[in-house]
Amino acid sequence: AKSLAECSCQIVRCCLKKAAGINLKDYMMQCKMSAAKDLLETSTLTVSMVAMELGCSNFSHFAQMFKKYVGVTSTEYRHALRQEGKADDRRPERESEK
Repeated sequence: AKSLAECSCQIVRCCLKKAAGINLKDYMMQCKMSAAKDLLETSTLTVSMVAMELGCSNFSHFAQMFKKYVGVTSTEYRHALRQEGKADDRRPERESEK
């Protein structure tokens, strides 16, 4: 016989799959990658420290998962953000912003 915890876990997995069309492992990884993107945007932590903050002790695995879920490496992601910021800084002020 299954324990109550095993049944609850199965129910959560089933409901998540039906509601979001995604399995629990992928959902949790998407949440982790979203948090990683946020930390890369808002902190000065190194990429390896971001991985550690999110509980990823294996940096290589974190790097692979970031690339898989985000589409670029974490370093490329942060670099693109910095380039966007520089472009915003150089943008001329509009009349309405003065």
